[in-house]
Amino acid sequence: MLSRHALQAIAFDFDGTLADSRIDFTEMRAALHATVSRFMQPPSDSGMYILEWLETAESELAETSAPQAALLKQATLKTIEEIEVAAARRGQMFSGAVHMLQQLKSAGISTYIVTRNCRAGVLAMLPEAYSLCTGVFTRDDVTAVKPDPRHLTQALAVCGCPAQNALMVGDHPMDILMGKQAGAVTAGVTTGEGNHETLQQAGADYIADSLQELMQSIGPALAAAKQQPRKDRP
Repeated sequence: MLSRHALQAIAFDFDGTLADSRIDFTEMRAALHATVSRFMQPPSDSGMYILEWLETAESELAETSAPQAALLKQATLKTIEEIEVAAARRGQMFSGAVHMLQQLKSAGISTYIVTRNCRAGVLAMLPEAYSLCTGVFTRDDVTAVKPDPRHLTQALAVCGCPAQNALMVGDHPMDILMGKQAGAVTAGVTTGEGNHETLQQAGADYIADSLQELMQSIGPALAAAKQQPRKDRP
């Protein structure tokens, strides 16, 4: 749990946490299978996240043709981005999310978006993302995406915040697992894929049904952070 004087930064997942982008992952998988089929027999995607499945396909194809594997990667990322951006244009930010980011900025709390989504999808829903947040780290901005803890630690390095003084907030057990592996305090919100049981099983330190409820739960840590000398933002 956060001590009253520990909180320096908060990292938020995007889809399902700050926003409802209404991505249809069944549609996405079908479209990607069709794209991969143009290059090779698609490998099984049973039990795999989409990006990791695509990495498997690319690795298999690279064994016989590196140029074709590069073209496969380009085609599949284009397919994903098109679906994400189209969904984002139909979606909306969760109630109070933008106001919360504004309040955290005014309080001098470093805030980050840490998401597997593409940059264009985030900006389609939150054009002011870069002005509201200390940093935005989409899959386009990092070499390793969550659940790899480097996705989070790369973000925190921007302000030099130790992971133990950061809060990772997300709706999916993946967010909690990444945060725990990075050494951060973790919070799950039930506004997306996760529920109380799955988030608790992942090890979330806090669980809330909304961002507003979460902010109330960490209120003492936020109040203490506001009283600390404000550091210049990078």
